[in-house]
Order: sequence, then C-alpha cells, then structure tokens
Amino acid sequence: MRKATDARQPVKVTASAETLASISTPDRVDARWGPLEFVAGAPTRGTSTLVYHLDFLHGVQAFIDSFPAASTHALREGLPSIGVQDDDILIYSDLMNTQSLFLTANAETVAPRSSTRTGGQAKSVRARPGRGC
Repeated sequence: MRKATDARQPVKVTASAETLASISTPDRVDARWGPLEFVAGAPTRGTSTLVYHLDFLHGVQAFIDSFPAASTHALREGLPSIGVQDDDILIYSDLMNTQSLFLTANAETVAPRSSTRTGGQAKSVRARPGRGC
C-alpha cells in the first residue's frame, strides 16, 4: 500500500501483452454505420461526430417512444378537469382537428375515451351508424 505522500509516484502494472490487447481500444472498429477510428484509444473527430449523431438519434427515439405514456398521463389528468369521472365514457361530438389539444389526436375516427383507476368493469357502448362509425 502506498503512503499518501507517494500519490505522485507511478504504479507499476504488470500484465501480459495478450491481456493488454484484449482490454485496449483497437485503432479501428468496423460498425454497421461505418468505421470507428481511434488514436491511442481516443476517437478521431469523424468518429466523435458520427457517434454524437447516433447518440442524438437515440435521444430523439426515446422522446418519440415516450409519447404514448405522456399522452395517457395527460388524458388521465385532463379528463377530470372537464368533468369526466372514473368509469365515465366520453364520446366526442365531432372529429378532432388542429384545435384539439391532444398529444396524439386521431383526426380520422371518432374514438371514445374512458378512464378507470382501479376495479372497473368492462363496458359495452353501441355506436349509431353515421359519420366516423
């Protein structure tokens, strides 16, 4: 064990060349989206740019993937604010349009919404033939 006063002294590491090669970053890795190149273990500017864009795309994908959950949460919070209680069924009188404040509005089909927190029973609603049905 080193003393605190020896903190600047280099530590001698003994490892075989095979071990070092197995844990070292190679100079080049051929990836599906192109080659990743490294100099002394550090990525080149081109590799950094490529990986940054991939990381950015993963962030965008995570944002997009969260839309259904965010929409569901917004509905659970928003429906009671207009008087829709648990186990009520809300049926819109017309198709949604750009004035509808929904994250994932469906402007093609009249879609009923309902909300059940716990212990709700299945409901059956008959739709009259007509627009959107």
